[in-house]
Amino acid sequence: MSTDEPRTTLVLAAIQTMVEGDLEDGLIRGDEVFDGSCSPVAGGSVGDLDQETTALQCFASTEENDDGTWSGYYYESTVNWTTGEYTYGPAQQ
Repeated sequence: MSTDEPRTTLVLAAIQTMVEGDLEDGLIRGDEVFDGSCSPVAGGSVGDLDQETTALQCFASTEENDDGTWSGYYYESTVNWTTGEYTYGPAQQ
């Protein structure tokens, strides 16, 4: 999984582990986690040091389609930069 911001590396690793478990448990479809990324939502930023928390939307690709596009699943995370703690889980669709 990849990101443009090193501060989200731990979040991506945790989400990748969750996606792999969801695949193994049959909760989602796919072969494996091929790639992933996280982006701030709601005007958030991972580079604004004045922000205490940032909400992230993450996408994990789990299947390559016949037309060369990717399918996968969205996950959400909230990071508290002050404490270093974060929460994450499947996105509510």
